[in-house]
Amino acid sequence: MKKNDLLKSIGICFLIFIVLSWIIPTGSYSTGEYVKGLTSTIGITDLFYYPVINFGTFVQYGLLFLILGGFYGVMNKTGVYSNWINAIVKKFKGKEKLFLIFTISILTIVSALIGIPLALFTLVPLLIAVIMTMGYSKMTAFVSTVGSILVGNVCSIYGVNNGHINYALALGVNNDIIAKVVLLAVLLFLFVMFIIKKEDLKTDNKKKNKEEKQEIPLLETSEKSKKSFIPLAIILGIVVLLLLVSMYNWNYIWGITLFNDVYENLMNIKIGEYPIVQNIIGDINQFGYWDTYEMCCVLVAASFLIGWIYSLKIKETIDSFAEGSKKMLKVAFFVTLANIIFTLMIAASETNILVTINNKLLTMFDGFNIGIATILPLVGAFFYNNFYYLVNTVFTPVKAIYTDSTVYGVFGLLFQSIHSLVMLIIPTSFILVAGLSMLDISWKEWFKYIWKYLVQAFIIILIVAIIMFMVI
Repeated sequence: MKKNDLLKSIGICFLIFIVLSWIIPTGSYSTGEYVKGLTSTIGITDLFYYPVINFGTFVQYGLLFLILGGFYGVMNKTGVYSNWINAIVKKFKGKEKLFLIFTISILTIVSALIGIPLALFTLVPLLIAVIMTMGYSKMTAFVSTVGSILVGNVCSIYGVNNGHINYALALGVNNDIIAKVVLLAVLLFLFVMFIIKKEDLKTDNKKKNKEEKQEIPLLETSEKSKKSFIPLAIILGIVVLLLLVSMYNWNYIWGITLFNDVYENLMNIKIGEYPIVQNIIGDINQFGYWDTYEMCCVLVAASFLIGWIYSLKIKETIDSFAEGSKKMLKVAFFVTLANIIFTLMIAASETNILVTINNKLLTMFDGFNIGIATILPLVGAFFYNNFYYLVNTVFTPVKAIYTDSTVYGVFGLLFQSIHSLVMLIIPTSFILVAGLSMLDISWKEWFKYIWKYLVQAFIIILIVAIIMFMVI
């Protein structure tokens, strides 16, 4: 990666925000009416204050990626992880392109259906190791894994982002399902063709990669063992499945209360007046509400379970965990730093410059306008890499101005798709930054690689939205 490229990219975004804070006054909504405030400028001391606040607020993201590195460190120590990688590569020898297409398709579809990028990222180091061992470039490995997860979010069907939209606009879970499925099918097809075409143009480079044996992140080949890798594969599969199920809010999106009911019944088990289960388990969220902290606990527990199954000493497990974590220090730093603007927006609470920008946009025309509905998430994505917070900021004035609820489906699809599309390119997208820093790819390299697909996807999203609007 070009020296400090990601740091400069995030810094430029921060600088743009500083300039805007001096130009645009803050705003808020009181009883549904816009109230103009004063400018909330960022001064010299704030340049040091807010980065510190940022790391204090979002340290959990950095910790998560350190623990993920530790998890893979223990997997490497077993001596069977590299055997597993080689077995997959051998299985698909001569069918490497098929594996690539399969990986892209599965990650994109699962992301569209569930939308838990952090849980899916647990598989990313493994899949990257397989793809790069097959001889593909690190850019191909990155776009086929992290890129696929982010494209899946663009086409969210039953994902968490779509759940936020449906809840905010009182839409049904299957609202405009045909349009969403069509969008997923088209964007996935274009994405696969885009990657394959890029790879076909780099056949010579692919051979060169095989010869150079470029470094693969979180993969050590020094440890060897004759033990089976099947227990390791099963544990990783269970971990990913557990995270996908526990981090997906079934009640919020589908109205399924099973996990809520089981949790409450367990926590209400008492011996006399003593809540025995609650005190044994401790303070843990119910399924559907798990977040980064629970994910960290799962990965740590799985690391020690792997160490025990493969007869590693406690010290060996801890040392290999620490070694793996060290390799993710840079990733942890950039993932945390990527939330710097989001930190500023949280600090500003409900009185901020985005409210003023949104009010200006929404009052430019009477009623719903597709152009404005497209610009809103484009601008909003710069300020919020967290979709839930953006929805809460934008949708109050939207519902007040767009009183015709028949346009909500079009607006919702545009809003979630455009925001997620921006997350494929903006350097404050922490999932994007995690992958770039892990593979040592510069933001500039990534932009040059992906911009044509982004333009294609943007046009397709607009076409789908316009057709939806025409048939209302």
